[in-house]
Amino acid sequence: MQLAGKVALVTGGTLGIGAAIAVHLARLGADIAIVARNVNGPAEALRRQIEALGRKFHALHLDMSRESDCVAAIEQTVQHFGRLDVLVPNAGGPSPGKIQEITSEQWRQTMALHVDALFYLCKAALPHL
Repeated sequence: MQLAGKVALVTGGTLGIGAAIAVHLARLGADIAIVARNVNGPAEALRRQIEALGRKFHALHLDMSRESDCVAAIEQTVQHFGRLDVLVPNAGGPSPGKIQEITSEQWRQTMALHVDALFYLCKAALPHL
C-alpha cells in the first residue's frame, strides 16, 4: 500500500503503538498529524523521525476524552494539511484500577477516552475521508 500525497491522523500518537503506526504510515508516504495530551518531548523526537523520511508532521495538543477536542482534531488536521485520508483512533490509557475500586467518574473518563472518542472522531472525519 502506498500513501503518497495522503494525510493520516493518529491519536495517542507520541508513544508506543501510536508512534510506531505514525512512522509506518510516513514510510508508506503519508504526511502525519498526531494528537496527544503531551506534545513536548516525545512529539519532537517523532517529528524528527517523520521529517527524516521526507514527510510533513503536525502535532496537536488535545484531549480525546472530550467531544470538542475530537472534533477539533479533525478540523485542525484538515485546516493544516487541506485534507484527511486516514484516521487511526489509537488514544487510550491504562485501567484506573481493579473494578471494585474504580469510581463512577473514573469509569466515565475511561469510556470517554476508549469508546466515545471513536464515535466523535469518526463522525467528524467521515465527510473528509
